Amino acid sequence: MEEINRQLALLPDNSRQYYQHEFSTLNESEKQQLEELVVRMVKNGAAKPLSWAWSEFREGIPQWARFMILKEMHQSANDIEGNVDAAEEFAPEMTDHYQQLSDTLGKEKLHQFLSGYAKGMLYNMLGIFDEGNFDYDSPDSWQLVTHNRETDELGKAISGLHEDFLEFDQELG
Repeated sequence: MEEINRQLALLPDNSRQYYQHEFSTLNESEKQQLEELVVRMVKNGAAKPLSWAWSEFREGIPQWARFMILKEMHQSANDIEGNVDAAEEFAPEMTDHYQQLSDTLGKEKLHQFLSGYAKGMLYNMLGIFDEGNFDYDSPDSWQLVTHNRETDELGKAISGLHEDFLEFDQELG
């Protein structure tokens, strides 16, 4: 429980006491599973790894998958140059437009605008992911779920993504 103890030391007293009490009810195998999840969360930049890991461990919510999806979406929204390059696939003049706008507005303001716009668009997409298929006339539907690469089994539904995306800047360490 080396990483868990490191994370506990960073918490305010009331939160630390809560987690310490809860951890005292776990057996060694459960503690090891939780430690592994906390380590993965730390390695991937979670500012509050214990909170994410505990929620997955105790409530069965696939927080690891949720965190990674949100992290990738957040990084994508901030990758302005990469998004301009990708946009050229749809409109070859994008680089010229980007340069003109950058010259007019300044690169910093343009990046703020494009990042904010991208986050808004991704927020709307996450709402679609959370809601699934709206075609109620069809028996077919879809949803975002976890997938075990080793067994090829589908797992738990991943939902509530839009809830955490708005404040995800604070979730990255």
